[in-house]
Parts: sequence; structure tokens; C-alpha cells
Amino acid sequence: MKNFNNLADFYNKSLLWPYRKMLELPTLKKWLGEDVLVRILDYGCGGGAISPWLVSQGYKHVVGYDTSIGMIRSAQEHEARTPKNIQYVNEMRSIPDYSFDVVIAIYLLSYATNKVHLLALLQSMYQALAPQGKIIAIALSPNFSTDPEYYRPYGFRLIAQDTLHDGSQVALNICEASTDITLPTYYYSLETLKNRFEQAGFSNVTTLPYSPSFSNNDPALLNYLQCPHCIIITAHKKTP
Repeated sequence: MKNFNNLADFYNKSLLWPYRKMLELPTLKKWLGEDVLVRILDYGCGGGAISPWLVSQGYKHVVGYDTSIGMIRSAQEHEARTPKNIQYVNEMRSIPDYSFDVVIAIYLLSYATNKVHLLALLQSMYQALAPQGKIIAIALSPNFSTDPEYYRPYGFRLIAQDTLHDGSQVALNICEASTDITLPTYYYSLETLKNRFEQAGFSNVTTLPYSPSFSNNDPALLNYLQCPHCIIITAHKKTP
């Protein structure tokens, strides 16, 4: 349990990283919109980093889901210590179908090990959405820099194992401060990502521009924006 808590704490702290705090989160907030009563499913919530942030932004109905029992227990422990009225579950069958207005998937699609797995994840999210609901997903950019050192100033490295193709592994090495963690992520072309969204039943699959919350004279984040390591994708559930 200690390892899950440590990893969960790390993910929570990563929300303070400049590119996340000033690029990712403002963009996510913009595209979630101002309706604080929307029902949000944080799909692949891990130890509960984004879900509490959503509540801090005023959203009233947040559920976190993850397949990892250890991560969910860690999230539940945080919820018990600092209650935010977030429900954390590790089985989708405990969630009624069509019960959410928005599903968010933060980096989850990058952990799909193949195209079949990718489609299964998207189908599960589609099933959870109410008619006309939408998904917002952050995934590994097909155009990330293959220079392993490019993203080191932002706390991590991306190391491609071979020539990039759908399903090829890209090692994510977290090298921020005293942390040294390497996780396997997987590359998919934009065409494949859009195709899998559509196969799952989604329509209007679109990539979203960033909405930065920093001044135009921040050279580090401007450099990141020249070649961001992730893309933000949104799509809608087709009307029956």
C-alpha cells in the first residue's frame, strides 16, 4: 500500500509542474465549461489527482474510476482525510450506464498496449456517457519530440524504443528532483486515435488548442508549446 500512496502523492504533486498548472489544467477547465452541475467521470483516476482538482474548480458531481485497487484505496484514503464528496470505484459495473455528461481521460489512452485495448477503453467510456455527452482525453502526441532530452526541463524524458508505429513503446522517464520512475507508454498516430474514437461510437472527434494561463514572455513554456508531448482530444456521443 505504501508504494501506491507514494506514486499517488507523486501524481498529485505533478499538478504543480508549470506545464501542467499553466497549460493542461487551464485548457481542461476551459473545455469542461462553466456548468458546475455536470456529472464528470474521471476515468483512470489513479490515486486521485485530477478529481480533487475538479472539485476545487467548483464541479459538484465527480466520480473517479481506476482498475487498480491499490490506487483506488489510496484515493479513498485521501478522501477520508480531506472529504470532497468524491466517490472512487474500481469496477465499471458499479456505475450505471449513460450516467455522465463528461468523461475525462488524462493520459490513460497512452497506456493502451495495442489498438484492441485502445478501442475497448473508448467503448467503456462511451457506455458511461449520457446521450450527447462528451469525452476530453489527454494522450501522447503523435508529434512529440524524439530527442529524449527535449522535455527534461519539464521533469521528464520520452525515449522511443524503435521506429514509431501504432503500439510501439515509448518509455516515460520521470526525472524531476529526486524522482526517477520509468513507465511504459504507447504511440498511436492521430489517424488511428480518431479512427478508434469513431469505431467506439463517437462523433466530431477534434483536437483542442491549449489555453495558456501564463504571459507570452515565459520562454520555457513557449518552448514546450513548440512541441508539446501530448494532445487534447474531444468527441461527442452520437445522438441515438
